[in-house]
Amino acid sequence: IGLLKTRNIDVIYSYHPPLTTSLSALLLGFFKRIPFVIDVQDLWPDTLSATGMVKNKKALFLVGKVCDFVYKRAAKIVVLSPGFKKRIESRGVSKEKVEVIYNWCNEPLLNDFQETTVNLPDNGNLNLVFAGNLGYAQGLPTIVNAAEILQNNEVNVNIILLGDGVAKSEAIKESEFKSLRNLFFIPRVPMQQVGAILSKSDMLLVHLTDNELFEITVPSRTQAYLAMGKPIIMGVAGDAADLISKSDSGIICEPDNATSLVAAIKELSQLSVSKREQMGLNGRSFYYQALSLKIGVSKFIRVFEDII
Repeated sequence: IGLLKTRNIDVIYSYHPPLTTSLSALLLGFFKRIPFVIDVQDLWPDTLSATGMVKNKKALFLVGKVCDFVYKRAAKIVVLSPGFKKRIESRGVSKEKVEVIYNWCNEPLLNDFQETTVNLPDNGNLNLVFAGNLGYAQGLPTIVNAAEILQNNEVNVNIILLGDGVAKSEAIKESEFKSLRNLFFIPRVPMQQVGAILSKSDMLLVHLTDNELFEITVPSRTQAYLAMGKPIIMGVAGDAADLISKSDSGIICEPDNATSLVAAIKELSQLSVSKREQMGLNGRSFYYQALSLKIGVSKFIRVFEDII
């Protein structure tokens, strides 16, 4: 349909995944003699294999070959982290073709949020909030174990998990089995209300399991947390941790390591209120200077202009 319906095209933009959008961009570009750009948000077949979504080795090999075929014919490839750039370059793509443009968050929803009836615990403890998908990749068992250690050591911090996902029910069962009084589960709220909850938190948590693939990605909640101006505990190694270091907006811990997570929580909670507030301000300033919608769009425009 694109071959028949499109007119006066200067450039084609393809958001990947799925791979089929990139194949469409390649075909349209070929027949219309127009350059195309691929925005790689997920590395295939790496992610398919790491998450167990696809286990057939022949299928993974085929997907990899198709990706390589498309990458080498794209005018530009946009990726969300330096690690993605290195990984794609390792597949034979020239470094001049690959541009790093970090994702931005939904700024209007976070800044002009709706108030919510959902409240954070009011028991005198600091509230550390983890918001988003509660799946297997988020390493909930480690977070539950960390809550147990905090409780046993009488550290005055609550951990609040906001959202839903396939790993949530098991985490709730484990929390109840351990009789944890400092771990709370809040059901998912409309996106318009997430900012209200984040704004009332004292600290925010990013955590993924210990996987090589996650070292080259930046979880989307990272940008949202930075924009909210709250101090962050980053339990993801690699590129995501680098953003926290550069911005001086929080503390980094090892992924899938409850002891390391507890140490980071204790360190951040023991800082003065003014120091935590300064970390939050550092993160917000860094976001708007380097990662915001305005910055990202201007970089995309330069990419499009460069190839026309």
